[in-house]
Amino acid sequence: MVQPDPGTTTDQFIYHFDFPGQPIVFIAHSNLVRQSTTVLTNTQTHPLGIALREIHDFFYPLYGSHAWWAMDTKFKFDQPIGGDPAGEPVLFVKQARPYPGWGQ
Repeated sequence: MVQPDPGTTTDQFIYHFDFPGQPIVFIAHSNLVRQSTTVLTNTQTHPLGIALREIHDFFYPLYGSHAWWAMDTKFKFDQPIGGDPAGEPVLFVKQARPYPGWGQ
């Protein structure tokens, strides 16, 4: 969520995409889903990791040689246009841009 309502908590996690087993470490959990569940499934987290790796690789020639840098990335999982409404949602990356203030 870009700007959740007051009192809303979101899933916040670190996805160790390059580690064996690709562990996910949760920092916080959303209060919008049942306790002991997460907003994204492991099946959704993996394609997100692939997309974020591709975004990183795209921007690396511009920022990789500088100090640590971050990206502001917006995404959603939704049904493709004309897709089966009962099918698995697919990843759509809506925005990827350097995060202002980092790496300066």
